[in-house]
Amino acid sequence: MYIDMKIKYILLIVLLTGFFCTGCNDDDDDLVTGGIVEIPEKLQEGTYEAEIQNFKITPSLNILTLSWNAPANTEDLDGYVVEWQGSNVDNTLYTQVIGKDKTSYTIGHVYNELYKVTVKCISTGLAYSTGVDEDIMPTLDNVPPGKVEDLEMSIFAVSVALNWKNPTDGDFDKIFVKAIDKATNQEVFSAELQTNVTNYMLEGLEETTEYKVLVITQDYNGNQNSYESEIKTLTEVQIDKLAKPWTILDFSSEENGGEGPDNGHAKHAIDNDNGTFWHSNWSSGSSLPQWIVFDIHQEVLPTVLISFRRNGNGGSQSIVKVEGSLDNATWYDFGTFNVDPNSDAGQNCVLKNPQKARYFKYTVISSSSGYAMIRNIELKALVE
Repeated sequence: MYIDMKIKYILLIVLLTGFFCTGCNDDDDDLVTGGIVEIPEKLQEGTYEAEIQNFKITPSLNILTLSWNAPANTEDLDGYVVEWQGSNVDNTLYTQVIGKDKTSYTIGHVYNELYKVTVKCISTGLAYSTGVDEDIMPTLDNVPPGKVEDLEMSIFAVSVALNWKNPTDGDFDKIFVKAIDKATNQEVFSAELQTNVTNYMLEGLEETTEYKVLVITQDYNGNQNSYESEIKTLTEVQIDKLAKPWTILDFSSEENGGEGPDNGHAKHAIDNDNGTFWHSNWSSGSSLPQWIVFDIHQEVLPTVLISFRRNGNGGSQSIVKVEGSLDNATWYDFGTFNVDPNSDAGQNCVLKNPQKARYFKYTVISSSSGYAMIRNIELKALVE
């Protein structure tokens, strides 16, 4: 608390009128002895008089190392508070309290900018000193993080699937994925990613176009390292069944008699004839699921399987599954799809996680009639 100014005026009046006081309070160090005596005002409540000594900051790369000596009088010392704040990007005021037995502290993750660092003493009554401060620059960091490693790219018609391994640098802060059209040298795609991301689908490209693809690592000081690769997107086409005729390799069942001698067989699902169809066996009974396996006699990167129901029959399939294989032994799951059993139009099954295949398995999982009935199957794939 500040001494009330009225007290000063009273003392002055007393002195001017010839009165004086000696030893008015044996416990008071400030005595009035016949002249005007400077009576020091007490510190504001909550302020601690002690301060650290020999404050030193040692800058290094991304780190500031602080050291100091304890104040001359440590009787009421309870600890220290360290504060630091950057001048530009890192302008948050950070605070850390440490015990009185420690006289050093390390500040990490600092930026390439001027910092104000302050160390204050804390009393047992939780009062803070004014503090000792210093402005300091860390050692300039101009070293970028490592590049991504083991970059793999699966190239499609209008997209590229990327997979990579991130660097382990401590200051690694973010990733950028970019695509540049080689013909125009214009950036056509950019995405900013977090450091835990190791795969990305780069989309929105054009078919049969050359691009530079960049995966850029950046530290928090803005230093960058770039992994660059050149690609050419593919073209999506519908596979020509006549150039290399498809064949049926296997099936769960087919209707041999009930649909007439030239209908109902598994081969009619791929014969390009809208007047025929494959129908799972019903004359002697069968149940779902029902499936066919066919060979297209070439390896392709499939993207869409298109199925057509039996013309005008609402009892056709509603849920189907598509699989692919390169050897007719190991199968890839291209997804399970809902299709419209009430439409004669082709139903697109956009294949998930596409990879090269020659053999395909089409399985009918559900239909309102309990049977499979397909009049045609088409396939789209990517080519160079």
